[in-house]
Amino acid sequence: MYRLLPPRFIAALGAVILCEMYFFGYLIHSPFRPDLWVVFLVYYHFFYDRHRILLFALVLGITRDILGQGAFGASTFSMVVGALVLIRLGATLNRERFYVQMFSVLCVSLAVLGFQLCVESAVFKEWIWVSRFAPRVLTISVITCLTSPLILGVMQKFLGPMPHQYELFS
Repeated sequence: MYRLLPPRFIAALGAVILCEMYFFGYLIHSPFRPDLWVVFLVYYHFFYDRHRILLFALVLGITRDILGQGAFGASTFSMVVGALVLIRLGATLNRERFYVQMFSVLCVSLAVLGFQLCVESAVFKEWIWVSRFAPRVLTISVITCLTSPLILGVMQKFLGPMPHQYELFS
C-alpha cells in the first residue's frame, strides 16, 4: 500500500527540521537563509508525487506551525497556497527542465513567504510589517532559489524518485 510519507521521507523531514531550527541558526547568524521547507515541498512535487502535493503541504505547514512561532495556521495556509502555485506551474511547464525547477522554487518561495507575512500581519493587526518585511521576503526567496540546486541534488541522492507503476513490474 502506498503511503504519503515513506520512512526515508520522515527521516528527511527530520533533517529539514534540524537544519532549519538548529544548524542554520548557529551557522548562519543572518535572517537571510534558505527556506528548506519550500525546497522540500518543491522536491516532493517534482520528483516524488505530484498528485498528493496538497496533503503533503498540509503536513509540512502543520509541522512548521507546531515547531515555529507566530500565528498558528499561517504556515499551513501559506504552504497550501504554495502547493497550489506548484500545481499550476507543473501543469503548464515542463517539469524536467532545470530552469523551470528554479523558477518554481522562486515562485513558491515568494508565495509562501508573502502569504505568511500577510496572514501574520492580519492576525496581529500591524500592516506596517508588510512594507517593512517585503524586501526580506524577496531576499530570502532569491537565496532559496540560488541554493536550491545544491539542496535538491542532496535530496535526490538521499531520497531518490518514486518508483512508477511500469518500473515495479519490470
